[in-house]
Amino acid sequence: MLRQSIEQCSEDLWYSDEPTNAFWQVAYHAVFFTHLYLGPRSATFRPWERHQGGVQHPDGIAGRSDPTSALPLIPSPYSKADVLAYWEVCDKMVDPAVDALDLQSQDSGFSWYPIPKLEHQIVNIRHIQHHTAQLADRLRASAGIGIRWVGAR
Repeated sequence: MLRQSIEQCSEDLWYSDEPTNAFWQVAYHAVFFTHLYLGPRSATFRPWERHQGGVQHPDGIAGRSDPTSALPLIPSPYSKADVLAYWEVCDKMVDPAVDALDLQSQDSGFSWYPIPKLEHQIVNIRHIQHHTAQLADRLRASAGIGIRWVGAR
């Protein structure tokens, strides 16, 4: 459904800054954290080959600005093709990554999530759903485009 939302988005809506975070920002943010949290721990994360480092908020969503930093707040906009390519990378990772996770571990592997690994994966799924719903709502509100519910494969 996230992929459908990205594919259905017009170029104008993709880059529009109304609401505050552009469609590309929310889509990239959802894919970035999906990628990050498919790993066993933060220390093993290797960014996507086209990831733009050197910014204050590399996930694409502007948080608080560090007034002492000379770094840009967020990356330059990613194109739909870029985010779809990143989505494809993550989609191919899902089965082997989940198979490799220790879902019995009491440690999520991410210091900012002091919860068990299984619970953290549920949080990851909910995070994807949350942002997919945001994007689907934008499509319906701006262009009358509905996103089909995807059930079991």
